[in-house]
Amino acid sequence: MLTANHFLPKAAGALLYWVLANVGMSIFALQPDNITLLWLPSGLALVMCLQWGYRAVPWIVLASFCANFSGMASDSLTRQLVHTGLNAIADGLAGIIAMLLFRRLLPHGLSTARDLLPFAAGVCLVTTLISSTLITTNLAVAGYIAWEQVGSYIRMLTLGDSLGILLVYPIYQGWKEFNRLSLLNVQWL
Repeated sequence: MLTANHFLPKAAGALLYWVLANVGMSIFALQPDNITLLWLPSGLALVMCLQWGYRAVPWIVLASFCANFSGMASDSLTRQLVHTGLNAIADGLAGIIAMLLFRRLLPHGLSTARDLLPFAAGVCLVTTLISSTLITTNLAVAGYIAWEQVGSYIRMLTLGDSLGILLVYPIYQGWKEFNRLSLLNVQWL
């Protein structure tokens, strides 16, 4: 039986994803309007998937779709729906890939300086390279960008999404560790 305890945290995560996406698109937007130089939702997608596993994916896809729909404006509503949906699915897939790589490469989380290389290269770079390639190919097929721009868009999206993961995940880990502190530790701080 589904309760509010199952529904509300995921809905709040999706709402936060949508907010972060809109903030990023309003500050760092390029053409098309939903392409940004910093995509914090990629980090939130990793956190949501680490927290709730595969159950987070529909929420990520829904939030991504809602955030990106207006930026994928087209003369055809069907084309806009299809290509926004494909990008949203790629964003959901990125969260799952990041989660799987994270669990495989960093079973104990980020705990030492040696963990930074697998995190940056394995979790951030590999995940975002896959999702960026899917999203950029979708944009080119749909005619939102020229085929000559595919390489530069893949590089740009990979960097922006990787930065999102690199910025958001440490905040999440710090928040989890802060919640584990005892009352005595908090008083000392």
